[in-house]
Amino acid sequence: MINHWTTDGAEQLTHPGAQRRVYHLSQHRLYRQQVEGWLRHFLAQWGKCSKTEG
Repeated sequence: MINHWTTDGAEQLTHPGAQRRVYHLSQHRLYRQQVEGWLRHFLAQWGKCSKTEG
């Protein structure tokens, strides 16, 4: 996904205040595991909520 955001969405990186592609990639390497863990937990909790509401 990070490659998609920084290649197909590269025009967004030219906007004022946007960070360069190399910065996005470096931060992805630093925080990938934490973000993936958070996302797994979030989706699991969200799935539980949708089952109890329906």
